[in-house]
Amino acid sequence: MELLLQPMLDQKLRNSELDFAILNSPIQLADDQEKIDVAQTEEIFACGRKYRSMAEREVTLQEIAAQPLVFVPEDASVFQYAKALFDARGIELHSNMEFPTLALICGAIENNLGIGLVPLACVREQLAAGTMFRLHTKEPMPLRTTSIVTSKTHPLGVAASTFLTEIGT
Repeated sequence: MELLLQPMLDQKLRNSELDFAILNSPIQLADDQEKIDVAQTEEIFACGRKYRSMAEREVTLQEIAAQPLVFVPEDASVFQYAKALFDARGIELHSNMEFPTLALICGAIENNLGIGLVPLACVREQLAAGTMFRLHTKEPMPLRTTSIVTSKTHPLGVAASTFLTEIGT
């Protein structure tokens, strides 16, 4: 399994390099794609030891925006999710550093390069180990929908079909 951003996954689906992709909302489907919603995902702001004091109290999105931020590129769905969250409160969202994968974002957070927005399920180990700390925001963080995206024009392989049947889609 590989964690890639939606633009990369779209290309791989079009090229039949993947049978399906698992994406979080917001999702921009191409005309030749369809999706099946399968779960909800909780995103959190996380930081390294340098910003640990922020994790010891509730913080506002305004306070987070004033810190160095590490994010995915602006065309990624998680950036669009965050932008909508900040825009709704009249806060300008900017990233100080952009990384193309979740693994690189987590590394940047753990190395104190800034605060990042990450799926809670993907960083539980780092939170438990104390290499990353969760920021609790005063503003509610809406859940994101996790969906399986497939191509309408390329048939699924046997393994992918079996997997999708097993998870009940």
